[in-house]
Amino acid sequence: SISMCENGLVVGATAIQPVFMGGQIVNGNRLAKVGVQAAELQSQLTREELLQQTEESYWLVVSLYEKKKTLEQALIFLDTLYRDVTTAHDAGLVTQNEELKVVLKQNELKSNLLQVNNGIVLSSMALCQMVGIDYDENLRLSDTLNDNIIKDIQSCDAVTAVSNRKEAQLLDIQVKAEELKKKMTIGESLPQVLVGVGASYGNLVFDRYKFNGIAFATLQIPLTNWWESSYKIKQQNLMIQKAENQKNDLTQKMMLETRQAWNNAIEAAEQIQLMRNTVTDAKVNLNTSTVNYKAGLTPISDLLEAQTLYRQSQDQYTDALISYKLKLAHYHTLTAQ
Repeated sequence: SISMCENGLVVGATAIQPVFMGGQIVNGNRLAKVGVQAAELQSQLTREELLQQTEESYWLVVSLYEKKKTLEQALIFLDTLYRDVTTAHDAGLVTQNEELKVVLKQNELKSNLLQVNNGIVLSSMALCQMVGIDYDENLRLSDTLNDNIIKDIQSCDAVTAVSNRKEAQLLDIQVKAEELKKKMTIGESLPQVLVGVGASYGNLVFDRYKFNGIAFATLQIPLTNWWESSYKIKQQNLMIQKAENQKNDLTQKMMLETRQAWNNAIEAAEQIQLMRNTVTDAKVNLNTSTVNYKAGLTPISDLLEAQTLYRQSQDQYTDALISYKLKLAHYHTLTAQ
């Protein structure tokens, strides 16, 4: 028992500064920057996906409004036809069956119109939620579907387009990250140099004190890690090769995707012309059937079928315009136009 040391005091501090750690510090900082770049690119990709989903929702609402117009026009036609059939039935010129056929078709279109109206409300609410605004039942969209939306499609070099895509940049970052990991693995087996300083203060006996300071350097050679590190390096080489193979594979697929997007946009534009011709033919057929029906040459079932074909052709034309807008937007997204 040393009683005179009971109230003694010892204070010490040591500071160590790495000088060389096999490149682990430098490469670790580089790897961290690469991670930040990857996170930023991923955030931009997420934003682009949300914009694409928003555009799809927008044109869905537009298409539903167009189909609503088509149904309303068809109902106007059927209302006129119903009045004519009712008058003819009252005069004993047609049977009750013909009047019933018109009523059934009216009810069918009214049911379809109700579904379209509900679809407009739901899709408009979804669109408002996407863009971050409150839903308003009086909301109206400025765009309408017609031939004016067709524009000349500017082709873009697929190689350049792919190299500018954020997905390709992420693949480059993945390869770079694996290379940095390899450098850090190599650094684990290299010698490490550290320098430091130490200081101590003592006051133990009879109020005597002493201040001591020291400077030192340390060299660490991880001899026992060399064997293990050799296997880690081989494993990391495989990871680098895997990342490069994945980059090459996905780059080729993105080039095919770009080319396919171009073909889809061109085909969609040509499809509009085909559907436009179909609408024209269906309208001529409806006019002819109407004239023949009034002349007593065509039964009402044929007239109703002609009207159905005309309405279906209008809906197909609307779908073709929507498909063109979406496919063109997709191509512009891939080529950053």
